[in-house]
Amino acid sequence: MRSRGILATLIFGAAAGAGWPAFVLLAGPALGAATALHLYLLGLAVAYVAVLTPPGGRRAQGLLAALALAAAVAVLAPGIASVAAGAALVIAVGRSVIARPGPGLRSFTLEALPAALGLLLARWLAGPDPVSVGLAIWSYFLVQSVFFCVRPARTHGDAEIDPFDRAARRAEELLADEP
Repeated sequence: MRSRGILATLIFGAAAGAGWPAFVLLAGPALGAATALHLYLLGLAVAYVAVLTPPGGRRAQGLLAALALAAAVAVLAPGIASVAAGAALVIAVGRSVIARPGPGLRSFTLEALPAALGLLLARWLAGPDPVSVGLAIWSYFLVQSVFFCVRPARTHGDAEIDPFDRAARRAEELLADEP
């Protein structure tokens, strides 16, 4: 599952980055480049959550939750920076809560760090032309692929215990044995 997540993210990122110039060419004249970028980023976030969510009823729930969050971002976010941050939030929430649930604080840290680093790299690479924006989009997803290197895959039958969780349980056992 880990390699599937990395591969899916890399392929998705490459397609998303390559798709931006075509999308702005087609939708830009009707919507304006800024609005087209807002819709593209939020659509990518929802699509990425859908790609990572396992099939079945959970996929429908994940997609609806991602759509609702993306719609809220679309209504409330005033500019491109806030839309990009909102799209990163949709991805982080979708991946950590819906697609690959994990323990609380560690899950938050494993989502916040790649999201922040991906946004910083994308901002650094973004420019006024569609190719540089496409490169920025691709770079964001490139950073997101690191998530699957750090986060262990979960299995449904024999749940693989995360090393962090194993250490925390051992520490709790040792503390509980103390008088």
